[in-house]
Amino acid sequence: DSAESSAAAPLYVYESKVHCANVLLSMDEQRQRGILCDVTVLVEGREVRAHRAVLAASSRYFLQALLGNDGSAGDAEPIITLPDKVTAKGFAPLLQFAYTAKLVLSRENIHEVILCADALGVHNLEDSCFRFLQAQLQNDGQHSSNGDFFLYLHFLSSVHGGSNSGTIHTFIYLVHFLYSLLFYAFIVLTLWSNSVQNGFMRGFMDQFYCL
Repeated sequence: DSAESSAAAPLYVYESKVHCANVLLSMDEQRQRGILCDVTVLVEGREVRAHRAVLAASSRYFLQALLGNDGSAGDAEPIITLPDKVTAKGFAPLLQFAYTAKLVLSRENIHEVILCADALGVHNLEDSCFRFLQAQLQNDGQHSSNGDFFLYLHFLSSVHGGSNSGTIHTFIYLVHFLYSLLFYAFIVLTLWSNSVQNGFMRGFMDQFYCL
């Protein structure tokens, strides 16, 4: 009877909404202070200290590298040398994103960040880049660069990959073709409009001189 009563006792679960974020923030403070880190990353000859668990959970590249390194050198701390196409300028915002979920982008670094994210297989970045580019387009209006839009499309094709990569690449080419078509149509219409206006003005001036 006691076993049945204990089994029927209600269970209460408390879930903190800030625990996970606070744990990562604490680990980021450790990283910045260089304490309790267990992996060294070499990027463009610079040493960056971090935590294996955070890197492996945030990146396919680091997960594979760390699994392949596990136990190969005894208790020695692993050292991971990043590919040449991964730059310090592009990697730093991604490392910060892994710890804080905040991606700091600018028009000066967005290209390198996207290329590095593609090379490292960083997770959960497409929405971040989209929000940034959308905000820039809204703020800059007609002064925004169309290159940013196509850069974002390229990023989508990289991060999604898999079975959808062919569809996404086809979509990119279609959008690029339509954009080029509209651009050339605009040029033709502009030239035609100018020619029509010039012809009208010549006819008007001829009528004026006849008077």
